[in-house]
Amino acid sequence: MPDLGAVVACGEYLNENSAGGRCWYYKGGSVWAHLPDSTDSHCPQATIDAVADQGWWIMGFEQTEGDTTCTEDWNSELFTGTDWVPGPAHPPNGFPGYYCVATLNDTHSLLTGGYLTWTDSWLYNWEADDLTETAPLNQGRTFHGCAALEGRGALVAGGTFTDGNGTFNVTSVEFFDSATERWSLEPALGLFDRAAGTTLLTADQTVLALLPGSDQVFQLDRDFYWTPLQGVRLPAPFNGYSWTKAVLVPDNFALGCI
Repeated sequence: MPDLGAVVACGEYLNENSAGGRCWYYKGGSVWAHLPDSTDSHCPQATIDAVADQGWWIMGFEQTEGDTTCTEDWNSELFTGTDWVPGPAHPPNGFPGYYCVATLNDTHSLLTGGYLTWTDSWLYNWEADDLTETAPLNQGRTFHGCAALEGRGALVAGGTFTDGNGTFNVTSVEFFDSATERWSLEPALGLFDRAAGTTLLTADQTVLALLPGSDQVFQLDRDFYWTPLQGVRLPAPFNGYSWTKAVLVPDNFALGCI
């Protein structure tokens, strides 16, 4: 969270010693400090988060008991930097599973895709506390990655789709133009053949992609072409965002690592 100058993390498996709502922050060095506990228990595999000007938004399925038991009940809360408050409601046509969220600007966040809602896209207006349906994706997808491009829109990549013929990987990339509120298909270059759990990260208008099963990091140029980031390898193959979380941090967080 930029306002805290910290990386924040929340949630854990429920067990006899935890309530599932433990939260921490990290400002560099080697110590994590405790944040106020959240008011909900978030499912470890089916929870999405996004940082907006208003705070840190966590939403998704609710964890109830046991190590992995989750319900499809919606929970949504916002950490303002000091307290937890109720977060925005889900879209009126139902709660999407394994969708993604990108913060477009100071006032709007984009929710798109997800299990059973597939192509649906919604704009949440933080000032008006209102969800408005916008143009649908060209290709339905869930377990996909998304990233905001400041002043331009948002990008989604990868994912899976299920129909009467089974479940298959979605290899396409789409760009949401915030000026026209339309989606366009962009070059994928075959990177997303193992697409479920793709993570996209944004740094200074540069989008990076982490792909399940790969230890490479791919960089997107302004013409929407992907190239491997030279000289950078993950310490192990990425496991997909449902299990392996990834954030970009400032240089002073890196502890001299290369």
